Amino acid sequence: IPSGATINGIEVVIDGQGNCASGFPRVAVYNGTSWSSNESFSSQLTKSNTEYDPGWGSSSNLWGLTWNATTAAAIQVRVDSSTIGYRRQMYWDWVKVRITYTEASGYGHDVNSVGSSSIGKINSVATASIGKVNSVD
Repeated sequence: IPSGATINGIEVVIDGQGNCASGFPRVAVYNGTSWSSNESFSSQLTKSNTEYDPGWGSSSNLWGLTWNATTAAAIQVRVDSSTIGYRRQMYWDWVKVRITYTEASGYGHDVNSVGSSSIGKINSVATASIGKVNSVD
């Protein structure tokens, strides 16, 4: 996740199966300071192996927490299986966390001694390739 990115949402995806009957596993995420509330499962676990994408969250769900690039990169996930009912089972092949973000706007390189208001005064150089300008006086 690039530095300065705005985190838009968090999704937890699983590949697995289960026999949960009356209840579903819940998931919470941790941003380094706080745990979110448990999110409910978006579907019904079935007895055949299936990918649930997403199982919890969405591309616009921040789970009630504040995030930045650093905290999102260090996310922790907690699964609560106590809600799946007596003698019920679930098996997961893998769990994936997907972070949706928007990169920070602006220039990706520092330009020394050139104010952003005068960046257009560099002749014959597109602003998109400003990182390639060497030895500007």
